[in-house]
Amino acid sequence: MSKKIAVLGEVSVPSNIEAVAEVTDDCQFVLAAAPGGYEENLALWKEIEKKAGENTIFMLGSANCFTGGLAAATNRPDRCVGVRIYVSPKDSSKAVAEISRGFDTSDESLEAVKTFLNEKGVDTVIAPDLIGGIVARIMAVAVNEAAELIMEGVLSEDIDLALTTACGVEEGLLKIADSYGLDTVAQQSNVLFEEFNDYRYAPNAVLEKLVQVGRTGVKAKKGFFQY
Repeated sequence: MSKKIAVLGEVSVPSNIEAVAEVTDDCQFVLAAAPGGYEENLALWKEIEKKAGENTIFMLGSANCFTGGLAAATNRPDRCVGVRIYVSPKDSSKAVAEISRGFDTSDESLEAVKTFLNEKGVDTVIAPDLIGGIVARIMAVAVNEAAELIMEGVLSEDIDLALTTACGVEEGLLKIADSYGLDTVAQQSNVLFEEFNDYRYAPNAVLEKLVQVGRTGVKAKKGFFQY
């Protein structure tokens, strides 16, 4: 089977990964995610399962579900790997993938996914099989704290300048949040809050108000910054 990947749903991939639009039985991998939570993603994977070959590895791309839960509902729990790809906002050819394994994910499936992504120039890290993984959880807390500073009178420009210089966050934390989409950041924060019942993840009032008035970031040409 050739290393052919179908990429479907609300997932982003670096520009150096070529994907087919449709799932066929000769795809070695399928990467997909649906907006929403478990039920929406399960429905998506049930449809994909009708078309995929029996040896196809499923790359579960939702940050709002844990791999083990979705994998158990498929006919191939050993060939399901959690994969959340984050593309650099500065260079779309650079990306990192958080990989997580479910209870039944085989070593062979995990290594096949890592090898495929590494060959495409995507760095890989192992994340816990928990909702949010690494990036979404850290971003939620960091953006909430930055929004709290804005409520205290600190300018968005000053927050990003401070972090860029002191911490090497080249694009600036709030500009990165704008590039992701503040509606996406707020939605993921709400999911994390519901999952962990931890107020660190509850969306700050500033973030929620920006989303309510349509200031969702780069795609709206206004968020924490004007574009």
